[in-house]
Amino acid sequence: MQEKAKDYCNKANEFQYKIKNFAEASNYYLKAISLDSEFTEALNGYAQNLRLNVKDYNLAIIYYSKVIELNPLFECAYFRRGICKGMLNDLHGQLYDYSKHIEINKPKADNFISRILINLKLENNLAVIEDCKIVLSLEPNHPFALKTLIETQKRII
Repeated sequence: MQEKAKDYCNKANEFQYKIKNFAEASNYYLKAISLDSEFTEALNGYAQNLRLNVKDYNLAIIYYSKVIELNPLFECAYFRRGICKGMLNDLHGQLYDYSKHIEINKPKADNFISRILINLKLENNLAVIEDCKIVLSLEPNHPFALKTLIETQKRII
């Protein structure tokens, strides 16, 4: 059964990324998942298709959550679920997921930039300043972080 699930997942990937038939990709992902409900690659692929192509963010969140439940360290699952939450205007949920993504992955400036953007929307000025400083410690001349740090410090003075 596991081999058949992999075959379905491979077909789904082909339909999603090569053929661009997103409905058929969904069908194959669901076939794979019906054979193995803990097949994280298929769950993640289906969530990706839902997010990127179908634009069903609520359902994508459900499937990313299943991926996270099965493998909390699955690369980018928190970040991608956070994108979905942002599309649904759940900024606090998006911020949580971005923070979890940073917590479990190697710190990269871009991950903090994503969190800065959400904190700017939420007007969390101190968090913006803190993350700008982290970005600048990783990339000392990062133009966005420099500009945002200065502008945010001016706002709270």
